[in-house]
Amino acid sequence: MEIKWNLFRLFFSILGLSLISGTSKAVNNEGDPSSSALLPRILGMHGLDKPLGEYSPQLAKTISFGVSRGENFSILLKIQTDRCRKLYIGKFEQKGGKVANLSFDAFRVEKFQIKYPSYEGAPVEPVLDPMIPLSTQPTLCPSSLNPQEPQWYVLDFFPPEDILPGIYHSVFSLEGRGNFTVHLKVWKMKLHQEFHLYAGNNSWFNLLGHYGKWIPGEGVLGHAYLDLLKHMHINPFESWTQDPPIIYDPSGQPLLDLENSPNPEDSFMAVYRDYLGTEKINLPNPFSGYTTVDPILYLKAIENTIHHYGWEGRAFIYLFDEPTPNDYDTVIERGKIVRQFAPSLKTLVTTHYVPTLEPYIDIWVPILNFMEKPGYPDPEVYKRLQAKGQEVWLYISCMSHGCDNEVDGGTPDFVIDRKSVYIRAFGAFAHKYNADAILYWRLNHAYSQYPTRDPWTDQWYFSGNGDGTLLYPGRPGIYGLTTHQPISSLRIQAVEEALHDNWYYKKMDELKVKPSWWPSALDNLINSPTQWDKNYSSYQELTERIGNYLHAKGPKSSP
Repeated sequence: MEIKWNLFRLFFSILGLSLISGTSKAVNNEGDPSSSALLPRILGMHGLDKPLGEYSPQLAKTISFGVSRGENFSILLKIQTDRCRKLYIGKFEQKGGKVANLSFDAFRVEKFQIKYPSYEGAPVEPVLDPMIPLSTQPTLCPSSLNPQEPQWYVLDFFPPEDILPGIYHSVFSLEGRGNFTVHLKVWKMKLHQEFHLYAGNNSWFNLLGHYGKWIPGEGVLGHAYLDLLKHMHINPFESWTQDPPIIYDPSGQPLLDLENSPNPEDSFMAVYRDYLGTEKINLPNPFSGYTTVDPILYLKAIENTIHHYGWEGRAFIYLFDEPTPNDYDTVIERGKIVRQFAPSLKTLVTTHYVPTLEPYIDIWVPILNFMEKPGYPDPEVYKRLQAKGQEVWLYISCMSHGCDNEVDGGTPDFVIDRKSVYIRAFGAFAHKYNADAILYWRLNHAYSQYPTRDPWTDQWYFSGNGDGTLLYPGRPGIYGLTTHQPISSLRIQAVEEALHDNWYYKKMDELKVKPSWWPSALDNLINSPTQWDKNYSSYQELTERIGNYLHAKGPKSSP
């Protein structure tokens, strides 16, 4: 009997099949690991849902989903192998033989050790987060600590805008074993992302996180971070290592020296010129106390700089952060000075609507927790402000998990020990409240304490793991890295899913004739900041439904 069984196994191995290949249905786990723990297997899903505590994402051997042209998409893989094997990614091709040219990035997802829970009930255990870049044909090996422990990977694909719509098929395999099948439907729409996350990325903190001190070549490191963030539709609004000094043009008018300070290679324009796009541009706040120059003179230089570079309508300053009623007089005083000496400069304040502040604020950033909360402005107030030409961004703060070990606020946030849906839901919240953008206070806060505290082992700030830190400072020697480079997290990667969702919601609202199911579809997901659907698959399914509808009934492509 044993001889027959071995021959049977040999027959299947020659065919390149796995006895545990399973079916195309999604499963929560892979069955009893004791019977076939080391046989090669691949399970996966479209998207970046992640295991957390007792929660496991829905994984399968075969997945089917749709994307728009130009919309990058991620596949999360759970891989178990008996030895080191190469991962082969098959071509995406149609039945007629047409092949799609999809480039991709590959990552191994490592775990961050949680020491203190960010909220009551959070798991205190290693949680998947940092994404280590791999080659596009990586060799995958079992864990050296526990060979039977599955490893997690992310493949991030980039369909070109000119890809032909249709259904494509691909097979991933571990040297012919553990096959995983993808059926990709490319819709005819073209995705042009205009909705962004604005988040602080302090360039001085980047240097500290990597080197623990200032070193020459700040611009090189800055370019690496900007390349990463641009790809993700994230605008780094906090971009000044030091406030640029004032120079004077030939006519004697003051300007900010954005070309030569602190040197031509590391200046603002040398680093940021190719990344400014069409989004808002943050300029130094002359009231911050970081400059000794008279604020009025500095504002005059800012005004001339805006016109010099053609930034009218785009330049803004972070005028004041979360003012209390005792701060309102200061906000008004600063606002009056800006209006007088830099009328082209937009002012941003992280606050809910206050009538006395209205003449002095251009970009209102209310905290998500206060939307629809008794005693705070009704969301319709912000629509009135937008109709007058002002903007409204949503602010994500530590209040979501409790800034000082307070009660969990129940609203979405970015901490490591949350399920992925807490990020995925941002797209729906932003659409529900008609937000022009989302604001998050910083991407690299934990860098600021290195080497006393290392972001790779300690990100406990404001009673949250990773609050203010969505990136890791990749240094030579860490997880096999050989150069200094920014390392993504699963959390910052998941931001794209929320931004893409928001694009689909907007496309539905733009239709002249809408399907009967659409008006209530979003309401079924989001009722209020504390009452919302916490199932990742609900957002995935709605976007899939929208994509199929737009493909069949909507415009041929986006404007």
